[in-house]
Amino acid sequence: MIFLNFFLVSNDCIQPFFFQGFYFVEFNTLATWYVHDDPSESWEFPQLESRSGSAFVENTYLKCACVSLASARRAGVEKLQFFTNLKTLPEPYSGILSRLKVELITLPCVTRGQKAWGNQFYIFDIIDYLSGLDAPGQIMIVDSDCIILPGILEAFAAIQRYGCLTYDLRLTASKKMNGLSGQDMRRIANDVFGESREEPVRYAGGEVFLATMDVVRAIAAERPMLARMMSKFAEIGGGEEAHALSILYDHLGFPSGTANAWVERLWTNFRFNNVPHDVLSSSLAILHLPSEKRTGFNRAFERLLRGEFVPSSVAEDFRLPRRSFSQSLVDISVLAPSKIAKKLGL
Repeated sequence: MIFLNFFLVSNDCIQPFFFQGFYFVEFNTLATWYVHDDPSESWEFPQLESRSGSAFVENTYLKCACVSLASARRAGVEKLQFFTNLKTLPEPYSGILSRLKVELITLPCVTRGQKAWGNQFYIFDIIDYLSGLDAPGQIMIVDSDCIILPGILEAFAAIQRYGCLTYDLRLTASKKMNGLSGQDMRRIANDVFGESREEPVRYAGGEVFLATMDVVRAIAAERPMLARMMSKFAEIGGGEEAHALSILYDHLGFPSGTANAWVERLWTNFRFNNVPHDVLSSSLAILHLPSEKRTGFNRAFERLLRGEFVPSSVAEDFRLPRRSFSQSLVDISVLAPSKIAKKLGL
């Protein structure tokens, strides 16, 4: 008997499909990525207070990626991928991904934007790569500082229903994010596509790309328009991959905010915390935790090395929904040395 990959979605549930003696299962795939920047391409990364091409940044992101993919495996995702421009993935990361049965894909970083956040356009290299595969299915590409929860399978079913899910950050039309507002994106879209729309383009967070493979191919076909957008970004001095994706989602007619039931960007800073108290019992399935790269993800990685990483450990590792006083002291002791060193110019 031949085993192929196919899924049918009925009543929002993923179901196996039998056809004339063949058993088709269409795998849901989740991927994350890391780009190593050479010194000439690196930039000051404020979240980690280091250059993007440093060994510290590399190790931090690879730890995050291992934890993110481990959480996806624990949540029941069938197929996992890791994209990187590194020719060799060092230990212990290579061994961890091998044990998790993650497909490692070496892919050069060809598409770069302006220096700051320039490697974020690697998502389009990944999309180009995926578009060349003759395979059906749904793909999730998430930032490495995302934790995946069991509700992820419902999100995959929603991708099948909508074709593409977008995460609306609910910004006002005039609010600038990394140099561009919704009104700015409207003007760029009109210029690039020869349109005359009056409504601003909704900003879709770039931490997730959630689409069927058919939509992947449709977005890849817009590569000439992406080049024109990036030229406009350079002229204005703003813009990153999320702006380009937002404009393409809008141009292709995908509704805004369809991912919001499953995705949330959560800040866990000492001065600002927007984590809902029911975060681990809600419908959320992808928690983007950018403030936890050096704390929560590091704790979870150490737990992963010991073989103790399980979904129930997420609350403790990431201090969700709030840090206790003693936990705050521990995290301050982790973060303070680098901040002091930076102020002293060390």
